[in-house]
Amino acid sequence: MNQYKNISMSDNKDTSIDLKSNEACFLQRLVELNLKDERNTSLIVYPLYTIVTVIILARMAGCNNSRTQRLFWQKNKKQLQSLIYGLGDEVPSEQTIRRVVALVKEDETVKFLSEYFVSYRENILKPLGSVPLAQREVIAADGQNIRATRSSKDGNDSRKNGGYDVVSLFSSTYGVTLCQRTVDKKNNEALAIMEMIKDLNLANSILTWDAINTRAATLKAVTEADADFLVCLKKCSVNGLTLKALSELTPQELINALVSPIQMM
Repeated sequence: MNQYKNISMSDNKDTSIDLKSNEACFLQRLVELNLKDERNTSLIVYPLYTIVTVIILARMAGCNNSRTQRLFWQKNKKQLQSLIYGLGDEVPSEQTIRRVVALVKEDETVKFLSEYFVSYRENILKPLGSVPLAQREVIAADGQNIRATRSSKDGNDSRKNGGYDVVSLFSSTYGVTLCQRTVDKKNNEALAIMEMIKDLNLANSILTWDAINTRAATLKAVTEADADFLVCLKKCSVNGLTLKALSELTPQELINALVSPIQMM
């Protein structure tokens, strides 16, 4: 979990905040969809939604003016770059931050912040199972082979060989990729999925993927993240249990049923 600490403030307030990469990604996406940048695009370094996202995070950490918000950006630049796509090394001036704040209309701000804090943040903080299925975020995990990205050992043309696989967790609810990993084999997709699950806050969400990634270890990672799963199976029966019987099992019972020499990680 990423934390921003030790921000120099004139009033010595605690400025630490607690955020995971998918939460920052979702916030940035909401800002992007709801705000219109009316500035001259040829004269700007960062889009409006990028600067506004950092300003919101700074405000969440107790930085309430342009000077402390710029200081927050400078002190936490590396962490912010890992959370916010498209963020470079340049930090805007205090004047730029003030101009951006002035551009944001009150009704637009209320709209996307309400959706973020009321809908999203509220759902992930609720106890597991307390959010109705229709209101849960649906996250799809899948891998895509990128051809011509790897050469063979004997130096043959890489275009003749299969490339690396990029595994992604995609929020079908909000239309944004939450996380990605690169693997060298299709069978390693499950390992990448488990790594990404640990890096994200997926409480009360529903994860889904192809049958190749359905195994005890991946399902256990989902339940440990306080999430649910809707997945496919390779076979019509597992350990003598039909699909109908499997569908009636609890998550832990299904995990136990999948533990076999063939499907163990």
